This record gives sequence, C-alpha cells and structure tokens, in this order.
Amino acid sequence: MKTAIIILSDPKHGSEEALGRVFNALALAAECKQKGDDVALVFNGTGTRWPAELAKLSHPANGLYQSVRDVVQGASCGCAEVFG
Repeated sequence: MKTAIIILSDPKHGSEEALGRVFNALALAAECKQKGDDVALVFNGTGTRWPAELAKLSHPANGLYQSVRDVVQGASCGCAEVFG
C-alpha cells in the first residue's frame, strides 16, 4: 500500500494536541514501514518546525522520529521560509 502522511501541526503551540498529532503521524509511518508499505512523511505549513524539535534528544518523540527518518521525503521550502 502507498501512504503519504503530511504533518501540519505547529509545535510552537506547546499543546498536548500538537504533540499527539505528530506522535500519531510518526507512529503510523513506523507501522507502515514495518509492514513493508511504501510510505512518505512530509512536513508542510507550520509543521516544518517539527524536524528541529524532533531531532532534540530530549524530545519524547525523538526515538520514534529517528526510526522513520528514512521515509521523510522533506519539508516545504516555502513554508519553512514563512514559518521558520
């Protein structure tokens, strides 16, 4: 199965909802990857702020992020420019 997961949530909100959304996206990517599915993870909108946060060793989703980094297809350059 082919699956594209687009992360749009904003980590700057600091809410449990934003963390829950990115955690669910990463968990789905890991599940698809484990099953051998063709999966792509993309960061768009304010979601382009996530990679820097997830790369921090202290972040609770760091391990999960590291396990799916190979399926990250990138982040929108335009969105990253606007939302930094």
